[in-house]
Amino acid sequence: MQEAQEKKYLEIKRHFQDNYFRYIKPKLEDFEQKRKKTFTTCIFVIVVFLILAIALIICSFVWQYKEYKQLYEIGTVLCLIIPMATYWIQDKNFENTLKRSFMPTICSCFENLNWDNKYHGNSDYYTDIQLVEHHDSSSFDDYFSGTYNDVPFEIIETKLSKRVTESSSRGVRTRYKTIFEGVILKINSVKNFTGHTVIKPDNLFKMENGGLRRTELEDVFFEKFYDVYTNDEVEARYIITTGFMERLNKIRDVYRASSVRCAFISNTIYVALDSKRDMFKLGSLHRQITNPITFILIFGEILSIYKLIDHFKFTQKV
Repeated sequence: MQEAQEKKYLEIKRHFQDNYFRYIKPKLEDFEQKRKKTFTTCIFVIVVFLILAIALIICSFVWQYKEYKQLYEIGTVLCLIIPMATYWIQDKNFENTLKRSFMPTICSCFENLNWDNKYHGNSDYYTDIQLVEHHDSSSFDDYFSGTYNDVPFEIIETKLSKRVTESSSRGVRTRYKTIFEGVILKINSVKNFTGHTVIKPDNLFKMENGGLRRTELEDVFFEKFYDVYTNDEVEARYIITTGFMERLNKIRDVYRASSVRCAFISNTIYVALDSKRDMFKLGSLHRQITNPITFILIFGEILSIYKLIDHFKFTQKV
């Protein structure tokens, strides 16, 4: 069985490499020329506006007319904001163009995989199942949905924040604090978990809530880094094996996540990978895009989900 799986992974890798050299790499060369041209234009605009800003600052010192002081200040601020805003817009447009051009080709290398530039779901359920803590706002970016061996899965780039009220000598101030930023993986199966089990990063305060009890496992290494909460200890021990722990650490490494947490409930496993980086960014104006490393990373991230599905044998009922 293991040999057959490795052979299939190798076939997927070869298919991806073939598509990269046949369809992606030639188009990247054209986009690289467009990137250089746009980047040069943006730098020129920034330099021109910086010169104007310096000129306005000098003028404000040379001709110190009070009636013109405010105009000098406004003009200087605009000369700094306009080029930066222009660069940000051009960079975002370039990134979106890359995604529209290459994401469909990347998806075609995998079994029934689709990409959208935005997820249109709800994040409240993630709090209900104790995958993440309470939050007041959510935003989503790249969204992948697909099937592997008839097992549906989703990859959702997510940012969750909660409202924080702070008091100071200046008064009461409200701001939003990021509590999770990364991707949430959702994998369905024909298996049905009878209990509700949650794996969280190790915490000094072992909080038990929502009817879930903290459960200690025999593996000392796992206990050192994670806390397990469940309402079915027998099932939790059946799920959290040495093989699963290895797979969990590997998927965390592949996504370069700072932390990972899981929830098993009904017929679904949720994996939340906390990472501040833009997971599926294909390129930007200030960086050469012909380097294949970005595509290699995305390939590895999707393949790691396939391996997780194979590990749990989600197509088999228990």
